[in-house]
Amino acid sequence: MSQRNDIKGNVKFSIFVTVGSALLAGAITLTSGIPMRRRITLGIIFSLLLIWALSASFIAVKRSSILRSKTLWNESTSALEARTLVEVVIGYDEIYDRALTLLKTSESSCRAVVYASNLPLAPERFVDGIINHLKTHPTVTYHITFIGDLSEVPQEFWTTVELRRKRMEDARITHQFRMTFIDAQNPIGFDQLVIDDKHCCIAFSPAAPTQPHTTRHAGLFFEQSPEMVRSMRSWLENLGPLLKEQEEARIIWNRRMKSRRT
Repeated sequence: MSQRNDIKGNVKFSIFVTVGSALLAGAITLTSGIPMRRRITLGIIFSLLLIWALSASFIAVKRSSILRSKTLWNESTSALEARTLVEVVIGYDEIYDRALTLLKTSESSCRAVVYASNLPLAPERFVDGIINHLKTHPTVTYHITFIGDLSEVPQEFWTTVELRRKRMEDARITHQFRMTFIDAQNPIGFDQLVIDDKHCCIAFSPAAPTQPHTTRHAGLFFEQSPEMVRSMRSWLENLGPLLKEQEEARIIWNRRMKSRRT
């Protein structure tokens, strides 16, 4: 591309020199019978007109390039805004309802991270929606990771998890669903949800371990945002070495509860 521009520049320069030389020769021929003083005066006037014409042409071309650049920028920005939709959702129920709406569009995979050690877990209607979607879309997978202090997880948490796991077994979708844990003391961060290669969500999670009365109060939903999704998936993939499967996390929890009683 650079070489092509250099060639184009050389060609334009050659044309300019040739035309300029021809015009100069013509001017000398036309003024051959005129006294030298008038020839000099005409030469100055001709030079000023030439400079003015070249300057006007340069300004016009540059202005056209700037307008074209602005037009292309506006078109690109408008196209990006048309593709990307950012939505702020307020309220615990509203966040889960909006997330479920996007989850139902999934055709390949959903990945979620929740910073919480305590209740409340997701509402039952949210779990119902996931189960129904996985049943009707056998190629879709759902993987959720809980990040929290396993020492602070209450018995009610595991009871709820087991009941929901049983429902998935009955629906024969356990091979599509994965639950993992990261054992961390006093973790804090943003809940994340990634859907296929299109949509994602960041929710403002309360500091873990949460209390029964604390809920997620706001979330940002990004639709048609493949670049952001790729970045979030890359971050989520780096969690791999820290993940503990549900059975392993439950064993750790049992061991810690036993040591507390003794």
